[in-house]
Amino acid sequence: MKTVKHSDHSDLRLPELQTLFWQAILQPVMHSDSVDQTNLKGLVDSDAMAIYQDTVQTAHVEALKTSYPKIYALLGEQVFKGLARGYFINYPPTEPNLIAYGGRFPEWLKQAKNDVLPITQLFQKIDLSLLAQFEWAFEQGYYSEDKQFSEKDLQVLSNTEPQNIRFKIHPAIKLFYFNSNLVSVIEAELVNVVTTLKKQNPIKVSPPYLKPVVVFRDGWKMEWLKLSREEAAILQGVQNGSRWNTLSQLDGYEERVLEEWLKLGWIVQIEQIL
Repeated sequence: MKTVKHSDHSDLRLPELQTLFWQAILQPVMHSDSVDQTNLKGLVDSDAMAIYQDTVQTAHVEALKTSYPKIYALLGEQVFKGLARGYFINYPPTEPNLIAYGGRFPEWLKQAKNDVLPITQLFQKIDLSLLAQFEWAFEQGYYSEDKQFSEKDLQVLSNTEPQNIRFKIHPAIKLFYFNSNLVSVIEAELVNVVTTLKKQNPIKVSPPYLKPVVVFRDGWKMEWLKLSREEAAILQGVQNGSRWNTLSQLDGYEERVLEEWLKLGWIVQIEQIL
C-alpha cells in the first residue's frame, strides 16, 4: 500500500491543502486539464484516497435519494444508483453543502432516458424529468428566502391605481403542468408509487388538458395543490410581472383569488410601478 509522505505537501498552507485534497477526491470525475496534476501526484496515487473517493460519492448518491424519493421508488435501487453515479461523474459537486447538490438531476434524467430501458418505458407514461423538477422544487422550497407581506404593501394596495400595481410571489412557489398519470404519482403514498404507475396506461395529452399543480411553503412545511386553469393563468401572470389591471382581464378572474393568496402568504410584496 502506497502512502503519502507529509513532506510531499509540507510547503502548503491549510486552505491550499484542503483544496488539493478535495481535487484529489474528485480527480476521477474531473477533466485532466481542470486540475494541477503535479500537485495531485502522491495524493491520487494513494490507495487510501480511493476510500475517500468512494465515501464522498456514496454520500452524494444518498443525497439524491433524499431529494428525489419518488424517482428513487420508481426506478429502484440499482437503476437509481447507476444514474446517480453517472450524474456525479458528469456534474461533479460545486458546493460544500449536500443540500444544494442535485439541481441538474432532472436534466440528467432527460439525457439518460434513451440509454436505460426502464427509464425509456417509464417515459411512455410520465415525464420523469418533470417529476424530478417537481421534487427538487419541493425539496428546495423549504430553504428558500423567507419573505412576508408588510404594512407598506397594504398602503400601496390602498393608494395606487390597479394599472400601477404589480405583485411579487413567494420564492418557494413553483407552477407545473402535469398529465393525469403524473398527478396520480405525486398523489400516491411513497410505498404505492410503483403500483400506482403500473395501473396507468400510456397517454398523450395536449397542453390545454394538462393539470396545473403548484408547490408552496405553508409556514415551515412544503405543500402542493391542484389549481384550476383560471387560477393557474393568474399565477402565471403574477410570475411574469403582469400588472393588476392586466390580471383582472384574464378569463375567470376573481378578486377572491388574490385575496386568498395574500392570506396564504403566496403574495409577499406589492410594487408601485409607473
